[in-house]
Amino acid sequence: MADAARPGGGRRVTPAAPVRRLPLVGVLVLAGVLAAVAGDADVAGPRPAREADPATGPPSGSLTAAWYCPGGVPGAGAEAESLRLANLGDADARVAVTVHPDGGGAPVTTTLEVAARAVTEAARADLGPPGGAVVEAFTGDVVVESALVAEGAVTVEPCATAPATTWYFAAGTTARGVGQHLVLYNPFGSDAKVDVRLYTEAGVTEPDRLRSIDVPRRSRVVVPVHEIERRAQRTAVRVHATLGQVVAEQTLTYGADTGTPGLARSAGAVAPAGRWHVPHATVGPGVTTVVAVANPNDVDADVDVVAVAADPDTLIDPLSVTVPAGRVTWVRIGGCPEPPAPDAPCVPVAADGVVALDVVAAAADLPVVAEHLARFGGGRGVLTSRAGSAGGREWRFAAAAVAGVSRGSLTLVTTGTAPVSADVVVVRGGEVTEPERLAGVEVVPGRPTVVPLDDLLARGTALVVRATGDVVAQRTLGGGAEVTASLGVRGARR
Repeated sequence: MADAARPGGGRRVTPAAPVRRLPLVGVLVLAGVLAAVAGDADVAGPRPAREADPATGPPSGSLTAAWYCPGGVPGAGAEAESLRLANLGDADARVAVTVHPDGGGAPVTTTLEVAARAVTEAARADLGPPGGAVVEAFTGDVVVESALVAEGAVTVEPCATAPATTWYFAAGTTARGVGQHLVLYNPFGSDAKVDVRLYTEAGVTEPDRLRSIDVPRRSRVVVPVHEIERRAQRTAVRVHATLGQVVAEQTLTYGADTGTPGLARSAGAVAPAGRWHVPHATVGPGVTTVVAVANPNDVDADVDVVAVAADPDTLIDPLSVTVPAGRVTWVRIGGCPEPPAPDAPCVPVAADGVVALDVVAAAADLPVVAEHLARFGGGRGVLTSRAGSAGGREWRFAAAAVAGVSRGSLTLVTTGTAPVSADVVVVRGGEVTEPERLAGVEVVPGRPTVVPLDDLLARGTALVVRATGDVVAQRTLGGGAEVTASLGVRGARR
């Protein structure tokens, strides 16, 4: 890319290649097709030819891209939800947002214009009634995230780029005072049917109410797991569509009687894996950090939980854990009780601060699912964050911050054995810049690199991480009574 001098340090970044644009006739034809899909209940939606990775974005320069946003849980702050649409390209983008209302009803489509190198915020309530939403962009340079900002609740999570047949959530609980909801969204023109399996500390359960759940076309179903599997301290989930495909999201709501009220939303993983990466977990007073490991296999699985501190002087021994078949195990990170509890594995951490976590399955044919969950005392909230099973050389975030956030960071870990150099690019207000302090950030193997964002927390800011090797990038935001963390959207390999 070409660089130009910029006052105050850093440099202006010129995109390496222009965004491809459809001829006007092509745009009109494509718009007509999309409108027909959105409005005609007898026409199937744009089903992918093969099962894609919902955590990977479309290649930059793609002619079109779709994003699937299941939406918030009614009564759990959903009325405060908004969409962040970041256009990382060098041309204005037209975006169609189609809402499929809960309980049926005609789809509601709104067309938005997103300026080049800028972020548009749209209140979800202004786009239509409660329900799932499909965001269809006429370019692959748009990134879409869903944000929920309410009293005592802040979550920011990328929308999925594809539906899937199977989804997994490792960090769930139906303990007293906690609500665990699954949102199952079917954006297509044909009905879907879903089975939900639960992995608890007691084993596998498949309640009748969670079998053959009908998810009608262009609608969503909210499943209150806590009303079906009561008082389970640890509840991992597998969502499997026996007919069609869906987009699944999990919401945990902690009431005031749990000690630390809060709300957390997370996207699911579409398959188990042999290795999972959590770039940023916090260890310290008043913080309870766990990594939940679910074993969906028919035999026990041995895993190693490796914690590495950002401080190179802090050494942490790895912990080997056996996760029984069809169960979920929570491994606490730091704050280990004395004497150790035999049924509560814990990784001792001598110093407070940020640690990166790796969960590694000992046998390649026994993959697992891992997810990070943290609760912060003093009314500071709760978060869940999907772990990453694959690195990438580009990660995109549509929002560097949301209202009420006073602190933030990007944390990078490399998935290889060689050092990696990363640039963090800032997209805001029609400009693409690379601040000097964010250029050439060194990512050392086996150690998290934390990049503070406190000077970039203005709303309307998007971020792009570009690295010389594969990394996993996580954004962590906090302020007031809540915290939130999520991985970015991994850029598609070219």
